[in-house]
Amino acid sequence: MAPLKDKSQKDNKHLLLVDDDPNLVLLVKDYLELQGYEVTTADNGKEALKVLGEQISDMIICDVMMPEMDGYALIEQVRQDPRTSWIPVMFLSAKGQSQDRVKGLHIGADVYMVKPFDWTLDKKQLLA
Repeated sequence: MAPLKDKSQKDNKHLLLVDDDPNLVLLVKDYLELQGYEVTTADNGKEALKVLGEQISDMIICDVMMPEMDGYALIEQVRQDPRTSWIPVMFLSAKGQSQDRVKGLHIGADVYMVKPFDWTLDKKQLLA
């Protein structure tokens, strides 16, 4: 396993974007990079855990419904690991029912946003 990068050596904040929709990933990644963030992407929770094993992120933006390992399972593991338990998490999901939001926040997300979202209204919450 590669050594973890020291956060103090980075100038830009590093975000991990986890979603299986390539169009959304491209849109969000491009937007965040224009805002000065370094963005790494993963297609599912299993891939995201591999990324976090190599580099700790400053924030995780994650979908809920993904193949192999969904967002709920990913965030449960993130919250149980002392190396990653402190990382702020935002769910960005099409699951917008109140019980979905409650479950996401209960599992450990700091923010739960519903797709589609409006950049002009949501960017403060996204980049806070």
